[in-house]
Amino acid sequence: MRFRVSLLHLILFSLFAGAFLPSLVNLVVIQQSNVVPEDISSRIRKDFGYFSRAIEAQELIEWIHFNRPINVGSSQFSRAALVLANGDIRKLKELAQSPQDPRDVILQAVRISDTGRSFNMPFSKQ
Repeated sequence: MRFRVSLLHLILFSLFAGAFLPSLVNLVVIQQSNVVPEDISSRIRKDFGYFSRAIEAQELIEWIHFNRPINVGSSQFSRAALVLANGDIRKLKELAQSPQDPRDVILQAVRISDTGRSFNMPFSKQ
C-alpha cells in the first residue's frame, strides 16, 4: 500500500504543528524548574502562553529567586510581580529589575488583587 502526501496534508500538518507543538514544548520546559514553586510556574504558563515569552518570564522569576536582593520572600515577590505584570513581559522585566522596594510591589499587587492576601501563600490557596 502506497502512502500519498498531498499539499493539503502538508498544510494541515503545519497548522497542527504550529498551533499545538509550541504549547506542548512550553509545558515541558516550564515544568523543569527546581527553583520556582509549581504555583508560580503554572501562573507563568497561564499568563505567558507563548513559548519564548514563557521562557523569558521563567528566567526572570528564577533571576529574582537567585540574584535580587530583597527584604521579603522571593516567592512572595514573584507572585506579586506576576499579578502586576498580568501577562506583560516588559512589565515583569521592569518589576524584576526595578530598584523599587519589594514591599511596595507587594502592596500594589494586594490593592489590585481580589483576594486581599499578601502573596505569601501559593496562588491556589489565596
